[in-house]
Amino acid sequence: MQKMAADRNDIDLTVYVGDLQKGAELAQRNFHGNFDVIISRGGTAELIGSLTDLPVIEITLSVYDVLRAIKMAENFSSRYAIVGFPSITDSARLLCDLLQYRVEICTVHSAEEVEKTF
Repeated sequence: MQKMAADRNDIDLTVYVGDLQKGAELAQRNFHGNFDVIISRGGTAELIGSLTDLPVIEITLSVYDVLRAIKMAENFSSRYAIVGFPSITDSARLLCDLLQYRVEICTVHSAEEVEKTF
């Protein structure tokens, strides 16, 4: 996105990096009247959307992204699971059903739930 914005004179892009709570804190602290939209991903986008009046565009993971992660995990000898917010686990469930993969999938809705799954 930074590369594309640098090539255009009609986009003023500000980038912050932070997941979940950190991302939400960044949005609350920095995004006020001078911004048109926030672009984020997964649970962070969901959390930011609940805290701001600005529109939030969620970048979703594709089924291909999930498949690539599963294939990478298969290279390890230990067990693995997919843990994520619904925007991730819904795609993972669909993919695993279609390909008949037996992978444990845990859907969480907050950072606290993530910590409990370990």
